[in-house]
Formats: sequence, structure tokens, C-alpha cells
Amino acid sequence: MSKQRTPRRALPAWTVAAGLALVAIVVFAPALRGEFVTWDDNRNFLENPHYRGLGWDHLRWMWSTTLMGHYIPLTWMTFGVDFVLWGMNPVGYHAINLVLHGLSTVLVFRLAQSLFALHQQHSTHPATMRPLLPAALAALFFAVHPLRAESVAWITERRDGLSVVFYLLSVQAYLRHAQVPSRRYYAAALSLFAAALLSKGIAVTLPAVLLILNVYPLRRLTSWRDPAVRTVALELAPFVALSAGFALLSVVALDPPEQFNGWGKLLVSVYSLAWYGWKTVWPSELAPLYEMPARLDPFEPRFLAAYVTVAAFLALVWKFRERRGAMAAAFCYLIIILPLLGVVQNGPQLVADRYTYHAAPALGILLAGIACQPRFHPAGARIVLLFVAVMIPLTWQQSKVWRSSESVWSRVLDVDSTSSIGQIAMGSLRFDQGQVQRAVTHYERGLAYDPDYAEGYNNLGVALTQLGRMTEAKAAFQRALSLRSDYAEAFNNLGIALANEGRMDEAITNYQRAIAANGAYSDAHTNWGNVLLRQGKPAEALSHYATAVRLNALDAGAELNWGVALAQAGDLGAAIPHFQRAVKLRPDNADARQYLERAQALLRQRSAAP
Repeated sequence: MSKQRTPRRALPAWTVAAGLALVAIVVFAPALRGEFVTWDDNRNFLENPHYRGLGWDHLRWMWSTTLMGHYIPLTWMTFGVDFVLWGMNPVGYHAINLVLHGLSTVLVFRLAQSLFALHQQHSTHPATMRPLLPAALAALFFAVHPLRAESVAWITERRDGLSVVFYLLSVQAYLRHAQVPSRRYYAAALSLFAAALLSKGIAVTLPAVLLILNVYPLRRLTSWRDPAVRTVALELAPFVALSAGFALLSVVALDPPEQFNGWGKLLVSVYSLAWYGWKTVWPSELAPLYEMPARLDPFEPRFLAAYVTVAAFLALVWKFRERRGAMAAAFCYLIIILPLLGVVQNGPQLVADRYTYHAAPALGILLAGIACQPRFHPAGARIVLLFVAVMIPLTWQQSKVWRSSESVWSRVLDVDSTSSIGQIAMGSLRFDQGQVQRAVTHYERGLAYDPDYAEGYNNLGVALTQLGRMTEAKAAFQRALSLRSDYAEAFNNLGIALANEGRMDEAITNYQRAIAANGAYSDAHTNWGNVLLRQGKPAEALSHYATAVRLNALDAGAELNWGVALAQAGDLGAAIPHFQRAVKLRPDNADARQYLERAQALLRQRSAAP
């Protein structure tokens, strides 16, 4: 007589959820060694004093700014908490990003469980497994794919992780309300949606996703004549109103590059959709930037391949149109990623890894659902697990790309050496390292690839000024200004070049133009004060240094020269606090330390004199 096998006891859902969160965090552990990088982190954090705290002035700035084209007050508040907890130590910032990704993974798991359970209620096939396995596979696919690295390992992209957390919580709350109507869950869903929008505006797609879920798997909408149509429409109306309001706000906040025409946008959208599919299956040659080409050639091989890929995808969708669960997941994926396909160009990139973050849960649920169908299980589940196992080391390596500015821009140029943005950024990195001639080489390469890159000419001019090649430097600044007539930084740098030649009045004229172009530009006030100081007018210089510090509390140069102006005016007591602040802001500034020590010594001598 054969022994009966005791069935294995299934793992509790909370244990699986904890394990998924741990995997999601551990696979991105290299990010904890990352720095602030010169790809937006510098402008958002290193040069930005406004987020550093949670005082009234900080909060007012967070809730009113659209810095770099984004209205993300809740995300800024989390950065304010970061600064309160660990100052400018990037480890803490990265740790919060990892925790948010772990939480998102758990929420994908819980949402997938709910959706697969609803699907099984309506399935004509008998349930062959608990929803736990396909839900875990969906969450793993979301958690460990290399395309997630940009959203997790880049400090600036905190907005992705935070927004997805609120997005998924909102969907879960709405599902509960839809199954057992509850004002509490409905209010929670609406509030969480607002929080998702306040974290990143791309959450505007949620009302369309909820509409799809009402069709399937909720099955509240079986036809347009269904009495539930009115109920669902009333439920979704506040979501739609919030979405429309934030969509309008996002468009107003954007400072987009020059837009392609309708055919150009369609071409970019088709290519983007195909590219995200390719990189999901074969995530090679991933980079922090895939630069938009200056012109689009619809017959270029990569675009021709995109047409075939998208056509095949649409044919597949049509073939399986009766599979309502698969169609619901596929349409959710398309709806979520649609605003990121190039309909509105936002930035210099053709595509971006981070643009997959919000849509990845839907794709994970789709793939896990297919893999765990009775006809494919268990082979399908094993294939997904094998795919995940292959992705983990690739993701570990991809997260290292974000370790430093050097690794970021090196990777960009490894993937595309013709990237003008990558060449210019690498030039700026070399300049900061004191390798000025190497910086000039990168700047010239970048400008050869994009002769209309105003920022490149400005940076080239700064490097040439450092090398004493003043005629070439001035020509570079003037070229930058011919491309951007309101380029405050170029006016300022041209003023510096003129001041170095002793042409003080012309220098002041350019500082005035810089301030007219950007009233909040502190450097121009600092340099204007410096010219006045060199002209022996310290009293006139003081107001410019005061204005510079008011506009930028991190301006160590303004503090130092403010102190010098006061010292020249004979007020050593008032000068010393400014030298001290300059040293605090820039501990490596030998001039500031020397001025502070000399001022303190002179003040002691005066006090000791009879």
C-alpha cells in the first residue's frame, strides 16, 4: 500500500510580501553607495537651499515651485525630511528611495492578488492555484527588472516611487469600494489619487485605469446601457476633474523643448512603444540618457523595426481580444504609458528607462497571468522565475551606473558617443576636476554633434577663460547669446571675461543684462559687487552682496566678498561673520580661511592696543 503524501502548507501572504520587499531592496543595494549626480541632482539639491528643512519658508516654496518643469510638493516634502534627518548625506536619500521601491513591490503583490482573485471568480476554468503565485511573479517582475534602476537609484526620481505607492493604494481602495460600496474607501481612493498627483503628475492616467477595471474584472459595466454606467460615471467624475486639473498644471509647468509636428510625435510614440517592449525582453545597452535626434528619419532601420514590432503587438491584441483579463491588463499598460510616448516632449530624451515605472505593474500582472494559465502552468511560471533570476544580476549592475557623475556620463557615452549632452556634461565634470584642456575637448566634440547647443558654448567659454584664451571665450559666449538671447549665465560669464580684461563698465552692462534676464540670478550680483570692489567702491558693492545672499543662501563667494568689502571699509567686526559663513559653506576655500584668520588677528591686535 502506497503512502499518501501530505500536501505542503502554503506560505502566508504576509511572509511572501516581506520576502518580495526584501528582494526588491537588496537587488538595489549598490545604490546606497551613490552620490548626488550632475544629472538634475545638482540643480535639485546641491544648488538648491529652498528644500533644506520643513519650516514655513521651505513649505511655501515646496507648494509653489515648478522647478525643472514639475509640480511635486509631496515629493519635495520627503526631501525636506531627508535633509532634517541626514543633511546632505546621499546615503539617507537613497535609503528612502529603496524603502519606497520595497513598499511599491508589496503593493503590486497585494493588488495583483485582488485582481487575480476577481478574475478567478469570473473564469470558466476551475481555479488551479491560489492567486498568491501569479501575484508574486508579477511583483517580482516589477521589482527586479533593470529598467527600474533609474527610478530607484537616482535620487531625483524619488517622485516615481512615491507616486506609485499612492497610485497603487488608490486603486486598491477603489476596488474595495466597488465590491462593497463604502464612503470611507471611496474617500480614501480619491485622497490617495490626489497624493499620487502631488508626488508626480504622470498619475493622471488613474481614472482611465479605474474605468477599465470597472469593465473587467469588476464587471460593473457590461454594456453602455447598463444602469451601473451612471453610478460609475458619478464615482469617476471627481477623479477625472483632478486628473484634468493636474494635466493642465503639468503642461503649464513644463518648459518643453521645441516640439516635433504631428507626424514626428507619432513616429516617436511608435518607436517608444516598441523600444519599451524590446528593452523589457532584452534589457541591454541601458543608459541614463537616450538623446533625441536633431531630425527624425522615418526610414531609419530602428524606426522600420519599430513599425513591425508595434504592428505585431496590435495583431496579437486583436487575436486574443476575447481574453478579457489579458485585454484589461494590456489596455491598462498602454493607458499608463501613453503620456510618456512622446505626445508631449519633455526634455531632451527620445525614451527613458524611468518612463516604465508606473506602467510596469500592469505589464507584470499581464505576463504572470499568462504564465499561470492552466495550459502553461507550471512551465510558464518557471520561465518567469528564470527570467527574474537572470534580471537580478543585471539590475545589480545597472544600479551601479548611478553611483557617481563619472559613472553616469561614462555610461551615456559608452552607449552613444555622439550624445552632445553627454559630451558637454563630461566636459563640465573634467572642468570641475581641474582638467580644463580635457574639458575643452569634450565641449568641442559636443558642439560638433549639436552646433546649436547654447549651454555647450557657454561652458566652452568658461573653460577658455580659465585657459586665458579670452578672444575665443568671448566669441563662445556671444555665440551662446545668439542662440538664446535671454541666457543670463552667458551674460554673466561674458561680464567676467570683460572684467578680466579691465573693461569694467562693459562687464557691469552684461551683469545688468543677466539680472534683467533672470531676476533671481545671484551670481550676477556677486560679480557686479566684485567689479565695484576692484574699482575701490566697497560701500556700493555691499548691496549687491546682500542681494546675492538673499537670493542664494549657499553663495559662499558672495559671503566672502561681502566680508572683504566690510573689511576694506574698516568694519572688521561685521566682516568676520561673513568670513565664517563662507568657511562653513566651503570648508575647502583657503582664501576664506585666510581672510577669517587675518581679520580675527587684526581685531585682537586692535583690542590689545592701549
